[in-house]
Amino acid sequence: MLASQLIYTSWKNGNSPNKGYMVYAQSLDITNDETNDILSVMRYQAPAGLPYTPTQEEIEQLFPKNFAFFRLKSGRYCIAQSCYIGQDYTNRWGNYMLHAYVLSDIGDLIPARFINADIFRCRLTEEELNAEKAPDSLPQVDLRNPDTVLSADIFSAFFNQNDRINTLKNLSQASIDAVTQNKHIDFTEESKLLPIWLQVLSIIMPRNLLKKFFFSTYVVTRSELLTMACILPKLNVVTYGQQTYMNNTIKIDAQAACPTVEAGNYCRLVCDQLLNQYENGVLFAQKTEEQMLKYHLSDCDKAIKLLMIKAGDLSSVESLDELQEYIRTIQNANPDDLSNIFAQICRAFCNGALFVNSEQSIAILRALFPGLSAEEKEALLLAYLDMKLQSEAPAFDLCKEIVTQCPCAWDEAVRFVAKAVVIAHLEEKNNTKADIFLCYILISVYSMCKESNRRAVAEKVISIFSKQVQKRSIENVSFILRQCKKVSEELWKNVYQSVENNLEDFCQNEEFSVTYLKLSLVSAEVFCDLLCRIIAVSTEMRDKCMNAYMTWSAEQSDLCKAVNQYAQALPSAKDFIDEINLLKYKSEPLRSKEELITGYRKNIAVQYSADVAKHARTIFNEKVLQFLRSLSDKEQVNLGIYLYHQLLDYGEPMPEDAPLFSIAQYAVFNGNTKTILFLEKNGCGDLALMKKIRAANDVVGLKDKERLQLLWEGALFTEAAKRKPNPVSLLVSKVKKNGSLLCLDENLSIEFAEEFLDAHLDHVIISMYEVYQSADEGITEQQIVEKFLKPFERCKETFFSLLKKSLRSNQTQTNENLYLYFCYLFESKGEFRNRFWEIIEDYLKSLGKGKRNEVFDELENAFEKNAHSMRMKKYIKDFNANNIGFFEKMFGLFSVEKDKKEKDSHGKKK
Repeated sequence: MLASQLIYTSWKNGNSPNKGYMVYAQSLDITNDETNDILSVMRYQAPAGLPYTPTQEEIEQLFPKNFAFFRLKSGRYCIAQSCYIGQDYTNRWGNYMLHAYVLSDIGDLIPARFINADIFRCRLTEEELNAEKAPDSLPQVDLRNPDTVLSADIFSAFFNQNDRINTLKNLSQASIDAVTQNKHIDFTEESKLLPIWLQVLSIIMPRNLLKKFFFSTYVVTRSELLTMACILPKLNVVTYGQQTYMNNTIKIDAQAACPTVEAGNYCRLVCDQLLNQYENGVLFAQKTEEQMLKYHLSDCDKAIKLLMIKAGDLSSVESLDELQEYIRTIQNANPDDLSNIFAQICRAFCNGALFVNSEQSIAILRALFPGLSAEEKEALLLAYLDMKLQSEAPAFDLCKEIVTQCPCAWDEAVRFVAKAVVIAHLEEKNNTKADIFLCYILISVYSMCKESNRRAVAEKVISIFSKQVQKRSIENVSFILRQCKKVSEELWKNVYQSVENNLEDFCQNEEFSVTYLKLSLVSAEVFCDLLCRIIAVSTEMRDKCMNAYMTWSAEQSDLCKAVNQYAQALPSAKDFIDEINLLKYKSEPLRSKEELITGYRKNIAVQYSADVAKHARTIFNEKVLQFLRSLSDKEQVNLGIYLYHQLLDYGEPMPEDAPLFSIAQYAVFNGNTKTILFLEKNGCGDLALMKKIRAANDVVGLKDKERLQLLWEGALFTEAAKRKPNPVSLLVSKVKKNGSLLCLDENLSIEFAEEFLDAHLDHVIISMYEVYQSADEGITEQQIVEKFLKPFERCKETFFSLLKKSLRSNQTQTNENLYLYFCYLFESKGEFRNRFWEIIEDYLKSLGKGKRNEVFDELENAFEKNAHSMRMKKYIKDFNANNIGFFEKMFGLFSVEKDKKEKDSHGKKK
């Protein structure tokens, strides 16, 4: 910018009568009034307390320069600097030089960047000082902004304290207020720091305000020409010459860091952005300035709000009236921007960021809409839809929002969207939200259009619906079907059944298919139709549907009852429902035998198809077994007998009943001894009942349990003798009657289950004596023992346990049996014989001395009595050889006292 110059200092050859301080030289266009204004602002007086005769170094370090930017009363601008020189031509102290530039307009110049610039002169040269006259005039010069731009690093280092950034917010707001409200500022700060403050203010303040922001860095005398006077702490304290000036002054002390002015929206934002990202803050300030220029604004806060609105941020707008004011501002200054503003309003509205109160948001759109032309209305609606379709909300929720928040009546919106160009616009988006909304509109159109056009609309709806089915979006599929149902039953049915055209692909996702099936529960006919098709695809699909339907039955019982009733006429659907009922029965707990039989009659005896009937019997069998496991042995037998009676009385047995009879047989004939006694007591030995059981086993293909066979034989003997002897007693009687054991070889051999041992062991031993006494001469003790004890080897652990118990329970009988036990020991081999001997040996050791003597005498007599048998001698000899020291060991068990007594009387051991 072209600028005129003025230099003022003390010179010895001037035209002034008194010489000394004078305008040394100036450009010809500077008037006297302008000179007086410049001198009044730029007069320099050295601060008090500084050296009176300073060195040149002290002058540069201690004496502040006064840099000022202000507007002359003539309307022109002045950028000037006053600096202390020291001595004048007479060697008097106090000389200074003022160098000023006067401009008609500052244009793009930034005055604060000229602080300490080298364009200002600080003293005259020796030649100028001694010249006889001053220059006639100073030339005009072209001023350009110096390169001293404030860097991000300097800014960050300077404002790294919260106190300074807060002071900056308050100072910048105070500066804007001073310009716009004709106020003054006193800013107290160190001289060397002022350039940074002023350069930052130059960034923050828009140009149209910056050219009105007049300041001086070192004020000696107050001036109405200054907006801000910089007060140097401790160096100069100026006084207010006018009371009105003082009352209209904002005081800010950078040293005290004490906020005096609350920062406005713009100043707060721009300072924060400068601090966070310096370059963005500079750009933010420039954009604000552009808005002020573009829309003829003088209020920074309004400019920043308008900038935010254009960027889609309407969070600072507080009312409908305020928003309408901004719309009028745009309309008056630049109508072409209205469409963009409408789009941003719609975007903010769609994002819920227009107002806290959503009703106000709706009111704004609806207030704007009537005043628009037809083209503008369509543009606004299209912008509204486009913005709304960018929402994160689910598609079905979005449709509801569009309807309830639409800026116009919904019928009008439907007619607009139904236009071919809008449909094409939505289809081009090729996204789910646009598709669902278009489908929603088409469903609305379906109810409004003529019958002849409905087929075409329905085809479009089905096309969009099929895409959602392919995407497996059950939410969108459900939404479309619900809307169809509201409008037309026929449309709903056609859309729902459209999946049957590609059933194989539809069933690829089992979870989606089952959930989709549920959507048709509202119509039993449609549900059963799709159900029959789905369950025919695979067994897995059928199982999935069954599990789901059981849940639906609990949740929507009324709808499922209607389906159950309708399904009776469709074989495939009926089987499905029958299977469901069986699954329910399977999941129900069984609490009593009465419930078990009720379940049998309800689920087994009904008229099911073959496959369902088999499944029914399987479930029933599982429930019976599960119930049996929870019972005691006695209760199991009781249930088994009850089950037998029910099965045998309720029609003829069938091969499919094999599992049931197997369960009953297991319950009755797998019990322990107490169970057997219970059976005998409760008539299970009844020949007629067991005959039915055996006959039923033949029909269903079951083998009789061993105990059942034994009881059956016993029952036959009992029936013949009209009494109930033990089966073993019968066999003993049989041997006695025939006088030979040969009958045992040819007939039923003795086989005992473990549970019989406890009741019959002693009786078996006793019977061995009876058989031995009555047998013919050719029968040996070993044959008898082998025949009666050999079967026990199959259940040896139980036998040995019971043998121990038997040895101690009846000592007299045990002592009589010991001879036979030893006969078995002599005859048998292997581990069973060893264990047998250990138990007998433990028994002998446990007896008292007197008792052992009695046992010894009886054994001795028995062996001597049978010693004539060569076979017996051989057994004893072999046994003793294989068990070295057996007799010595055995005799050692008996009383030592007896041995001593006999040795004393006979002189040798017996």
